[in-house]
Amino acid sequence: MKQKLIALDLDGTTLNHQGKVSTKTKETLSKVIQLGHHVILATGRSFQISKHIYQELGLDTPMVNFNSGLVHLPYQEWDKERVVGLDLDVVNDIVKRADKRPEVSLLTVESKDFFWVNKVANPDIDFFPRKITEDDLLPKQYPQEIISIMLFSENPDDLAKEIREAYPDLSMHVWRGNVRGIEILSKKVHKADGVFYVADQFIIANEDIIAFGDEENDYEMLQSVGHGVAMANASDKLKNVAKDVTAFTNNEDGVARYLEDYFKLN
Repeated sequence: MKQKLIALDLDGTTLNHQGKVSTKTKETLSKVIQLGHHVILATGRSFQISKHIYQELGLDTPMVNFNSGLVHLPYQEWDKERVVGLDLDVVNDIVKRADKRPEVSLLTVESKDFFWVNKVANPDIDFFPRKITEDDLLPKQYPQEIISIMLFSENPDDLAKEIREAYPDLSMHVWRGNVRGIEILSKKVHKADGVFYVADQFIIANEDIIAFGDEENDYEMLQSVGHGVAMANASDKLKNVAKDVTAFTNNEDGVARYLEDYFKLN
């Protein structure tokens, strides 16, 4: 079998409902890697709140963070590292707009190595592993290029419409699942772009890319790659553009079971 690139979304895909990687998933991915295939993570999360998963899986491949706003080789210098940042004036304007909206419970501004917030909080959000303190408040000057803005709100649509009208070229994803809010990135930033960028480094053709996802920010990736696979728990919109759908959900080791069948590991 030709060498494959397997791109994995995290939340709702590789991770179960508890935000964990199951033993079966770890064992299956290890077997796939031993066969000579490349496994990469392609997530909307920042590196700061996804690096423990990268470590747990024992990966040494490039990683796609912020839906490809950052493509890098964790813990190593890599001359192919790519950052697609936001204009600072745009960042400041969106922060001001969010501050005028009481429905926005929290705003985050993130770079490769840092994240800042607009208020002290203890958010009930799975991928915030700690309390937010005054040390995390937005600084007067940012030490790194800003990649992402996240706005958490139970009613994100009105603000999303306002920002989209003001900045039509921005890449924006509105989350309406367990976590509700808006993710804002630079123009034309989506996972497919990052996955193709990594595939080029490995000289892997599109037909040999397998990607798994479950949510709106996986749409371009599953639509574009040679073999896009939607999770059983994915939205109908995603299932309609995918080449295949797993028989099991993320809470039932859907990725692992699919790969077992695909690579005939049993």
